[in-house]
Amino acid sequence: MQKGALTEITYLFAPQKIVHAWSEVYFNDEWIALEGVIIDEDYLNQVKDNLYNFNKGYIGYGISVEDKEKINVCWQGRSTYIQSFSITDDLGIFNSPDDFFLKYNNTSSELKRFLFDVLRKRINKKLDLIRGGICN
Repeated sequence: MQKGALTEITYLFAPQKIVHAWSEVYFNDEWIALEGVIIDEDYLNQVKDNLYNFNKGYIGYGISVEDKEKINVCWQGRSTYIQSFSITDDLGIFNSPDDFFLKYNNTSSELKRFLFDVLRKRINKKLDLIRGGICN
């Protein structure tokens, strides 16, 4: 699912299952998931046509959806999802991201934490290039 967004070396070290959290808000007497707002519209517009058709859905660049023509990343009063096609486990509700990532994280070893700290600058640079239409 992350292929395309990550640099090649980072992709080699990425775990098979990525722990991912999202916020929910209580609105009009119901809980609304805001998972879809993690991808901005500029980025989405650059990568949407490059998503891989996989298992009756579309994945790549940190996106995993059933229908790439119905992606909603803007608040419209209902739940938004951008990685719904790859959600495999519900890990519960936490009061803060710190509590969640203390229990579940993708960088459980010192080596992975070090590599993430070093490589995330490359990842962010690549994402900026993608947003600008320079590289897909």
